[in-house]
Amino acid sequence: MTPAMPEAPADPIVQFGGRIPSSLRRRVKIAAAAMDKDVAEVLREALEEYLTRRNI
Repeated sequence: MTPAMPEAPADPIVQFGGRIPSSLRRRVKIAAAAMDKDVAEVLREALEEYLTRRNI
């Protein structure tokens, strides 16, 4: 029996932040609640989409 290969470690989660207008923060929190997601997930998806659209 061959031992199973360990899975590659997942991309580690790190803290990332910046300053945004409070109105934008409120909109993100409302959107996250409406989609039953946490704010971090909405921000991650938004950044991925932004970078993908720009082929980065």
